Amino acid sequence: MDDEDVYGIPRDYYLSQEMLQNCTENVPTSSFDEFLDNTPLADNPFDGFGPRGGNTRDSDGIRLRHVSELPDMYRAMFKFGCFDTVVSGRSIRHTPTSSGKTVLFELSIIHMLANSSGRGATEKCVYMAPTKALCAERTKDWTEKFGPLGIRCCEFTGDTVLPTKTVWGDIKSTNIMLSTPSDGARQAEKWDSLTRSWSSHSHLLSQIRLFLIDEVHILNESRGSTLEVVVSRMKTRGSAVRFVAVSATVPNIDDVAHWIASRSSNGAAATFQFDEAYRPCQLSRFVYGFPRAKHQNDFVFAQSLNYRLFPLLQQHSANKPILIFVSTRKGVLATAEQLMVDYNKAANNKQTLPWSLPRSTHVFLLPITVGLAAAGIGAHHAGLELPDKRLVEELFMSRILRVVVATSTLAVGVNLPAHIVVIKDVKIFQNGVSGEYSDLDIMQMIGRAEGVAIIMCESGLENKYRTLGHGKTILESSLHTNLAEHINSEVGLGTINNVATAKEWIRHSFLFRRLVQNPQRYMSKEQNWQDGLDGMVSKCIHDLKNAELLTYVEGRSGELRSTEFGDIMSKMALIMNLPVKATLREMIRSGDKQVYNKLREHDEIRFKIGRFEKTADKAFLLIQAALGRISLHGAEYKLGESNALLDSIIVFRHASRVARAMVEVAIAKRNGAQIKHGLELARDINARVWEDRPTVLCQIETIGEKSYALVLILTVLAEHGIINFEKLRGQDPIQIDLLLNRKQATGHKILLAVRELPMYSITVDELSIAHSADSSTIDVELEIQCSVSLEGVPSSKPKAQKSRHYHDVTHVLTVTSDLEFIDFRAIPTKALQDPKLFSVTAQLTKPSQSICIYMSSYLPQQMQDVVAGVTAISQYKPKIDTDKFPVVNTRPMTSMVWRGPCCG
Repeated sequence: MDDEDVYGIPRDYYLSQEMLQNCTENVPTSSFDEFLDNTPLADNPFDGFGPRGGNTRDSDGIRLRHVSELPDMYRAMFKFGCFDTVVSGRSIRHTPTSSGKTVLFELSIIHMLANSSGRGATEKCVYMAPTKALCAERTKDWTEKFGPLGIRCCEFTGDTVLPTKTVWGDIKSTNIMLSTPSDGARQAEKWDSLTRSWSSHSHLLSQIRLFLIDEVHILNESRGSTLEVVVSRMKTRGSAVRFVAVSATVPNIDDVAHWIASRSSNGAAATFQFDEAYRPCQLSRFVYGFPRAKHQNDFVFAQSLNYRLFPLLQQHSANKPILIFVSTRKGVLATAEQLMVDYNKAANNKQTLPWSLPRSTHVFLLPITVGLAAAGIGAHHAGLELPDKRLVEELFMSRILRVVVATSTLAVGVNLPAHIVVIKDVKIFQNGVSGEYSDLDIMQMIGRAEGVAIIMCESGLENKYRTLGHGKTILESSLHTNLAEHINSEVGLGTINNVATAKEWIRHSFLFRRLVQNPQRYMSKEQNWQDGLDGMVSKCIHDLKNAELLTYVEGRSGELRSTEFGDIMSKMALIMNLPVKATLREMIRSGDKQVYNKLREHDEIRFKIGRFEKTADKAFLLIQAALGRISLHGAEYKLGESNALLDSIIVFRHASRVARAMVEVAIAKRNGAQIKHGLELARDINARVWEDRPTVLCQIETIGEKSYALVLILTVLAEHGIINFEKLRGQDPIQIDLLLNRKQATGHKILLAVRELPMYSITVDELSIAHSADSSTIDVELEIQCSVSLEGVPSSKPKAQKSRHYHDVTHVLTVTSDLEFIDFRAIPTKALQDPKLFSVTAQLTKPSQSICIYMSSYLPQQMQDVVAGVTAISQYKPKIDTDKFPVVNTRPMTSMVWRGPCCG
């Protein structure tokens, strides 16, 4: 297929977003109208939408396009009569912030729908943004615009879905899918993880015709590798997909344009750039340099700028919204507090005030933010509670809060309109090193301003930021940093099946484009790029083979096949390594987090750690805190920039996925210890309780999360021997009312909820005992009978679940008493309402061994609704004489036999 897609328009486009000064590659304003007139209508976003329209022109004489040129059903989406200059020209632009890139995306979607030849119900579009906040914002906006037209929008991020059948049902009925390539560093890659099961859902994914990429310059960041792989996968496996991408200005736009172009094309995607002249509001930029004492470090200098900030706001502000970017969370609050002090002081002295006070008060979870809000100031960073951040955003957009102090991450998050943007200091501390923001970061922050942009820095950097015109940072690839993981996924998908196709796959990546242009960044100076490419592929294959994730057939073909472990790791987007005899403690410690000091000595921390040396300790403690029901709301767990509650939420967002992967790997390895403890951990994590502690009762809503005296309730129940569901099930409801000092019928409600849980039973009969053929083991054949008792339809669910999925599947694990694997099977729970029989054979080697059967709820595809504490356990000890077991040779290999003293 040639460069044009089935709709007669160029397949791929690249929009670059100018945020500072003119770019030398821009289309000159004077020639823009001529450029448009010479542009074939097939390249125009209005092609096929209607007549060319009137002769309305802007101040530079450029013809503007009318909303009336769109099909009737889409006109009401736009609350203006004419599109601006950027939109009126061609469908893809290099545009500054606030110049209408969202409208360009919307026109691309309309073009897809209007030209679908009656197939609109099956045509699908994907919008890819770097943050969940952007996805959520765009989902809300487009649902309001496209929803009344019967066009469904759905958000697919780590906050909204898990990779289950429900997701694919949503995709089937969705026209516009909004997702992130990844939810953050080493977090669940959402669109990546969904498309890793392409072969199972190709009929849906092949319906994607439009792929929109917002902020494509994140290729330069660590998370950019996932975006790179996702786009390459869509290019390789998609059918007639049109790509539209926007970005901050970068010098090597052509590299991105060549990469994003159609695989069948030898050229580059169409690229258009527009300078600041196309912004609806012209931007004034000011750089203020301040002397820095020799003894001052970066932190102290940044603090000193707090006292210089308010006078600048007095000078430039006219009671208009102000957005201030600070590099650290702690710095956000320090800056906001100093602004509050300076504002109150200026008000008392009858000085000029840069903003007016709000007329109403609002309640925040963090006490300090209440006082800030009273002064019209909001604080926003990742360490704050989500309700507080949402409230700050709403109040700022409604002009109740006039100032928001935030970390730079907000620049690529929610679109908060601000007249003035201040970058307070250009230094940032990342990865243990102090350095300056990249010019891409600076442009991203300045781009939020609608009128005035202010940069505060040390005097030595003043000239640098005064002359900063446009992006100078070369976009580089980060795919090489985790190339092995992505090759493993593509082998599982079938995209890569040998060494040659692995190299070909890389050749269509952005990494290859930059590898050729800048080989020294990706390999040693002695290598050329061809040798470097071969070395990359060889090392990845070698590492994956050693990790047992794929097999490699030596020879000319170099055939690659994914192993069972490789498939699991690809599906879960994980790479892990566990001890063969993993204990429950080791299963929990398989995280990758930092350290908390406050939790270490808490009584409810089950597994103590003496010293904090490994990054896994933080996750280790946070998981235990949640399972032990330790409240993390206290001030002692919110010190400086640390917020244990927020970190706990992040850990548990992915803990279930990790636990499920552990179980699947253990099943594939037939490792009894890992299966047993992995299943226990998965149940504990999903229920947020230890299943062998009294807190297991918290899963009953009446007892659990909505109770204000949880500790007292559990203590009272435990004092009367009620420590699990079995003990609770046998209580009198009136006695429960008396123990809990609750109103009548509370006991009945609790018992009803308990009776809705499955009651498993196990019966074991011995069939035969015999020596193995080589007499190395004694083979014991058992007949196991499993059944379940289910009582009625739930009316009060553990953890307020709305549907009865928590016992859809039951697992039965059989191991020896020392956790050697014997048998594992998953059985539909409904099938167990009639007793089910099966036989297993255990190979025993020691007299001390017995046979253990564990039976509990299990959901191999989901597990987020599994209930803890309903496991049935049966232990069978066969009657075998000790002398029947094989004698174990314990003699050392180098031992000598003593024959007694020599005679004569």
